[in-house]
Amino acid sequence: MRIVEILGRSEQGVTRPFICRGEDGLLYYVKGRHAGYEAMCREWVAGELARFIGLPIAPFVLAEVPENLINGSVIEDAVALGKGMAFASRQVLDTVELRWNEVAKDNIPIALRAQIFIFDWWVANTDRVLGDNGGNANLLWSDHESKLTVIDHNLAFSLATLPESLHKFCLDHIFGRDMLDGELDWLEGDLIVPSALARATWDLEKLWRSKPGLIKEIWAELPEVWQEGSPQFTQRKVETWLARVVESDFGDVAGSYVPDKSGDVDE
Repeated sequence: MRIVEILGRSEQGVTRPFICRGEDGLLYYVKGRHAGYEAMCREWVAGELARFIGLPIAPFVLAEVPENLINGSVIEDAVALGKGMAFASRQVLDTVELRWNEVAKDNIPIALRAQIFIFDWWVANTDRVLGDNGGNANLLWSDHESKLTVIDHNLAFSLATLPESLHKFCLDHIFGRDMLDGELDWLEGDLIVPSALARATWDLEKLWRSKPGLIKEIWAELPEVWQEGSPQFTQRKVETWLARVVESDFGDVAGSYVPDKSGDVDE
């Protein structure tokens, strides 16, 4: 897709994405050279994995930013966006950033909370924090539809900042309190898993094992310039991490779940 107009820049988010119009007439939050090639690679890989397992992620595409659009823009810092391929997340209408009171009111189904939680652990995404003292959930909420939309994974695969255990990960994650208070019990370091998290983990593990060439396919979609600009972010490292989590952590969590004969999971 081609970007045809640069309208401004978001005041939210560390990377402050540019608000642009695509050739399809829709608005997108666009991250380009200002965000960094590795961040765009992380966005794309994690986003594709989120789509693969069925998370309600905002639609996203690779977007071409023409050089003449940058040069002729009246937006003061448009040059920071850069020409070439960028990551574009479509604007989701009638939504706001998720508020803590919506989480506290249990408007979000526990099954979806568990799915998002275990996905973030899988892709080492430490950037979904929200509590009484504020934070950034990187989730959008529609009051009208009571619907959640997942966004923003430029910090996925942040292995250096990932807590050393699933238990510690719970302490900071937006849905970690659900996993600890009443939904999960921690007994002498052992994990006692409720059906919601066990189901989400079992489903994700099953999907991952069903398509062993998934990461290779996703990697083939990455623009070459992105890959060249992020030599430390490699296909092998991502595949190794994802497989390790499935083989070790997921086995413990999903071990308590047994699907019925039809292949469906128990509620």
